[in-house]
Amino acid sequence: MSDRRAFNRLKGQAARGVTVAFGIDLLGASELQNRLEAMDKKIAAKIVQNAIKPIVRMGRAEWKKGIRAARVGSKTTAFRRKYGQGLRQALAQSVKARMPSGAGKNALRAYISLGGRSTKKGEKAITNAGQAMWLEYGTRPHGLGRGRKHPGAAPITNVRERIEQLQPKARRLFEEAIIEGMATGGKTIKAQRMKAVRARAELLK
Repeated sequence: MSDRRAFNRLKGQAARGVTVAFGIDLLGASELQNRLEAMDKKIAAKIVQNAIKPIVRMGRAEWKKGIRAARVGSKTTAFRRKYGQGLRQALAQSVKARMPSGAGKNALRAYISLGGRSTKKGEKAITNAGQAMWLEYGTRPHGLGRGRKHPGAAPITNVRERIEQLQPKARRLFEEAIIEGMATGGKTIKAQRMKAVRARAELLK
């Protein structure tokens, strides 16, 4: 075996070890912790990755709901006039999710971000995290150029609070997904089975 292959194998083993340790740390039930720790590291790491995915999807869905539920005035904005849709709708479409995969640097790389674009008649409505921040935190009075001024705006979303309230549900869902993964040897949880996993998590309230 070449030095490079040996080094890559070591990196993979380290990444899987960190992934499993992360999963064990999140599990509240000691029995599940012991079972996961005793499993083959490659399978256990896959189980943890698969259990993280529904949590990320749940967070993404809640973020979209929070943006779409923002209370704003009915006045037509320049954004809507130009692109044919409101900023909230464009931002909600821009919420993306990154899922963990493999045994390298992406083993635990899971997050939600704003980075997409919406289009109308070939025009691109570029949305970014700054615009979401304005909705979440509000803005101070500021200049718009050419002598124009913006009076500032109060916060109109509460995404941070909505996500925080999900934590107990997310933990229950993670544990149920771990149990499902143990039963299948780390296979991907298909949509139909995920419904059952979510239902079990709901019953544990």
